[in-house]
Amino acid sequence: MEWRMAPPGMAEAAGTVVAGLVAGGHEAYFVGGCLRDELLGRPVHDIDITTSALPEEVMSLFPRCVPTGLAHGTITVLQEGYSLEVTTYRTESGYADHRRPEHVVFVRDVREDLRRRDFTINAICCGLDGGRIDPFGGERDLKLRVIRCVGEAEERFEEDALRMLRCVRFASVLDFAIAKNTWRGLLRQRDKLAHIAVERVRAEVERILEGPHPQRGLGLLLRSGLLPRGKAPFPWTGRDLAAAAARLAGLGNLESARLRWALLLHALGSSAQCADELLRAWTFPGATRTGVVAVLRVREAWDAALSSARPQASGAGERLRRRWIAAVLGHGQSAAEGWLTLLEAAGPDAASAVGAGARGPAAGVPVTAAVAPATAEDVPAADAGAPARSAGVPATAPVAPATAEDVPAADAGAPARSAGVPATAPVAPATTEDVPAADAGAPARSAGVPDAPTMASSIPPVTTRLLRSWTAEMPIRTLAELAVSGHEVTAALEKRPGPWLGVLLNQLLLAVAAGDLANDNQLLLQAAQRMDRDE
Repeated sequence: MEWRMAPPGMAEAAGTVVAGLVAGGHEAYFVGGCLRDELLGRPVHDIDITTSALPEEVMSLFPRCVPTGLAHGTITVLQEGYSLEVTTYRTESGYADHRRPEHVVFVRDVREDLRRRDFTINAICCGLDGGRIDPFGGERDLKLRVIRCVGEAEERFEEDALRMLRCVRFASVLDFAIAKNTWRGLLRQRDKLAHIAVERVRAEVERILEGPHPQRGLGLLLRSGLLPRGKAPFPWTGRDLAAAAARLAGLGNLESARLRWALLLHALGSSAQCADELLRAWTFPGATRTGVVAVLRVREAWDAALSSARPQASGAGERLRRRWIAAVLGHGQSAAEGWLTLLEAAGPDAASAVGAGARGPAAGVPVTAAVAPATAEDVPAADAGAPARSAGVPATAPVAPATAEDVPAADAGAPARSAGVPATAPVAPATTEDVPAADAGAPARSAGVPDAPTMASSIPPVTTRLLRSWTAEMPIRTLAELAVSGHEVTAALEKRPGPWLGVLLNQLLLAVAAGDLANDNQLLLQAAQRMDRDE
């Protein structure tokens, strides 16, 4: 077989293993997802092999093997730097937990092995000569762009309830329709998802939201009613998801998985606290959860700033600038930038009028009227022969997150430079009343930030561009950059370290970041003494 979509080294190693099995008197074929992706012209990341050889026979033929799933007939063969899974033909039965088979029987007919697989597009195998075995019409379904179960859909989903989410995932990632009988079987068995571990459910939903068509995947999840039936139910209804869909149009354009999750939760109106609890319940890694929550906390800080703004008051624009700077300091520049990216993904209206006064799930994001979705029973999936997307799935169905390295945890909590300053010291205050006026030796405010206008409304149009300019003008962004240490402050004030020290250092940080003070050691110590006296 000639591989076009697999790395040449991997293809050569897999061919060597298949040839070795055949030379040993056994049948062996490439099988499953690698063939599906090869036929679709998608990148092939791994190559699986199925064989008539028993596990011990496989291990006798290759010097470097790992018995990764011996009970189920799977041996990992290490060949030319690649790990290749080789699995003996088998049948399965007795899925008591609707996930793992209790009985596995090794068989000699590859068609029996293909019969146990989930979908027709994954039940194709191919030999070294390129000849394919496709007893269930997988190639036809690839051409029709349809997801169809092998055999009876209800039986396949009864055996392994996770297959229902895999069905939605394949339809979303590949932009395929779901065959009518497969969709009906999913609806009848969807309560079985309660048997599946939260980690497994989360992994499938992540793949949906991190894929190329996340809105389509969310639309199918909405209509299927699967998510509310898991062990950690999704706390929103299909109506909520439908209402959020209009604010998720740009979700698929976000490269960061964390930002995709943040945008989904933002569009659903989730608070940062509720998002934290949900992501914990869904067993998300701590870094992902922290990154998502930090973005939502920036949103809440900015919402609070807009809610308290008095447009007619003198200096209102300057107060907003300071509140934004405080949010950047408190939750980190990455989280702040993430929030602005979400606003832009939510649409041009939100991005160009952040301070327009909208008050919904998030400031600046217009709330559109929700249209009640049809129930899953009312919206059939695509007909068996339909090549197009399943009927009733709108192109703007909801979506959500991929890799999330772009949204690290907030950096404002970086430990101070000397002992006595707790790592979790409070961040800069949201208001500016506690920050002293600029010292006589302080530099003028950064160019480009005008004095507060005194016209009818002193708040200029606040856009993501303006917020980014405010961030760019900040001379420092973390406590580690402050030109004074906690030890120096305690020595100057002749006080023992305590919680007060973190508060004071963060007040100094805000004053420097806002342009009130120069980042100068002596000026900062003088300001610290004034702040201490004023208390």
